[in-house]
Amino acid sequence: MKKARILTLLLLAALFLTGCGREPSTLDTIKHKSRIVVGVKNDSKPFGYLENGKLKGFDIDIAREIAKGLLHTESPSVVEFKVLTPGERIYALNAREVDMVIATMSVTPQRLELVNFSKPYYKAGLAVLTHEDSRISSASMLNNKNVAVVLGTTGEPNIRYLAPKARIRGAKTYPEAFNLLKRGEVDAVFADDSLLYGFVLDNKDYKIQSRRYSEEFYAIAVRKEDKKLQRALDLTIEKLQDSGELAKLRKKHNLL
Repeated sequence: MKKARILTLLLLAALFLTGCGREPSTLDTIKHKSRIVVGVKNDSKPFGYLENGKLKGFDIDIAREIAKGLLHTESPSVVEFKVLTPGERIYALNAREVDMVIATMSVTPQRLELVNFSKPYYKAGLAVLTHEDSRISSASMLNNKNVAVVLGTTGEPNIRYLAPKARIRGAKTYPEAFNLLKRGEVDAVFADDSLLYGFVLDNKDYKIQSRRYSEEFYAIAVRKEDKKLQRALDLTIEKLQDSGELAKLRKKHNLL
C-alpha cells in the first residue's frame, strides 16, 4: 500500500514537471511581452503601403486593432511590422519570424494545409487590369497575350485555368507587375481587385474590367498549433464587425 502511494506521488510529480516544461503559447508570449510581430506588405495600396516612410493601410489598421483587442492598449509601439512578399508569408510565419500575417492573404484549401486562418475580415475578387485603350474585356481574351501575375498569389493558378494559353510573366510585387504593364511588356495584370484599385487611383489611364473571377476572403494567418491565438483573433474580429469599426476602416481606405 505504501509503495503504491509512493508510485502515485512520483507519477503526479512527473506530470506536474512535464506540464511546467511546456512552451508557452504564442498568445501567452504576446501578452507577456506586450508585443506582436505582424507580417505585412508595403506595396499593396490601400492595404499596406509606404507614405512618407511610414506604413499605412487597411491591413496596418487591422493589426493595430488586433493589438488593442489582445493587449488592451492603443500604443503603436506594441506592434512590430515585418514587411513580406507574397511568397515569404507562410515561410516567415512557420519559421516564427512573425506571430501572425495580415497581408491581403486569401483563405485557400492549399494554404489551410500549412497554416490556420482567423475569420475573414475582407472579401475581394480576381480581376483584369489593362490600359484604358485596350480591347481586352475578359480573362478569356488573355489567351496568347502577355499577362503579369504576382508569384505566390491566387492569381497565378487561376489565370492558368481561365486562359491556359496566356504567356505569364511572374512578378515579386504588385508595383513590379504594374510597371510591366506601364512599360508595355504585358497586356494585362491579373490580381485581386482590392489591390488594383490603388494603381487606378494614381494612374487615370488604366482601368479594371468589370467582371470578377473569384471570391477571395482575406483573413489573418497563424501557425497550425496556435488555436488559442486563432480563437482570440476570431473574437476580436467579431467585435470589430459588431461595433461597426470594421466598416469605418473600410470607408477610411475607400474599400466600400
